[in-house]
Amino acid sequence: MLSEIVNLLERFVFRYITIVGGHANSLSEIYYRHALKIRRKTGNYTITQLEKDLSELATKKAPDSVFEVNLLQKLKYTDDSTRKRLVKHFLTTLEDHYGWLKNGASGKPKPSKESLFDINQLTIEHIYPQKAKGKIQLLETHKNSLGNLTFWAPNDNRAAGNEVFDKKKELYKKSSIYMNRELTHIQEWNEQELKNREKKLVNMAIKLFKF
Repeated sequence: MLSEIVNLLERFVFRYITIVGGHANSLSEIYYRHALKIRRKTGNYTITQLEKDLSELATKKAPDSVFEVNLLQKLKYTDDSTRKRLVKHFLTTLEDHYGWLKNGASGKPKPSKESLFDINQLTIEHIYPQKAKGKIQLLETHKNSLGNLTFWAPNDNRAAGNEVFDKKKELYKKSSIYMNRELTHIQEWNEQELKNREKKLVNMAIKLFKF
């Protein structure tokens, strides 16, 4: 049960505080109230009421509409180290739950136990390159947007970082990251595909960080 509580609170903090910027006081009140219940009830405690209380707080203070807008703003790539870590955290969390999401996202979120990511060892990948050899103005406008971002694992070949999409697809195909391999099904990386992927990532986030 402890691991369930930790997972639940980690996802809630990301949504409510990190992305939406909600005040910690309301969350602290819930946390301390349930910590007291756990001490008093020991083996009789269940997390059902905690889930209900967090759901009510999310609905009131961090609804999907606000979460979505803030998500796109706060996960836009910049050279700031804190922003990079936030982007990596988000993408790796989605990757951890890709199986659960692809299978319908029913029941409680179930992370994969096959991989463990060290954020310090990961590299953010711009699908349309930051320094493209042949610039495409429509993509230049969106190159730091969430839909254009993925990540490389330490053992992935990243040699084609500034190449066109067709050349990158071979590296994506061999990547250990599922969301990279999925990119190989796209024929051409253009503005519409970027926006489609961004919407897909946001929809996945809404399901994963739902309370």
